[in-house]
Amino acid sequence: MPRDVAGSPSLGRPEQEEGIPASEGSELRRIALKLAAENGDPRPSSIGAVGTGRLRALALVDSGVFVRGADEASHLIVMTGRFSSDRGESPRGSEAPAGEVLWLLVTAEGHVVEDWGMLPHLPDLSPLGPVLDLTTAD
Repeated sequence: MPRDVAGSPSLGRPEQEEGIPASEGSELRRIALKLAAENGDPRPSSIGAVGTGRLRALALVDSGVFVRGADEASHLIVMTGRFSSDRGESPRGSEAPAGEVLWLLVTAEGHVVEDWGMLPHLPDLSPLGPVLDLTTAD
């Protein structure tokens, strides 16, 4: 069973002295729920977001990929649930990608989804900064 993004022992509950302003929470939650529904789970168990640089976020969730470009201000959103995707190409006869952790990277300015994917385990977001819990509506 997936852990809670904002309250798991590995994440703790960082102080909210810095990080994503709570006023952005409802918009980020709307974006996250849209992607979650598109990937088979309209009601994820947990949703957490952290403000960070694009390169740091991608290094955490996509560690096998060489990342270039500017380390622009971004929001990394991580959700737990039961996700599956029929987007993209899969080898003939294979099942669609599925997992319990779905992540997305959103620009801090304008909230444009830049990248997303699935992970086999919940990453520890705490090194990136304070985690904003988006699991429930404001």
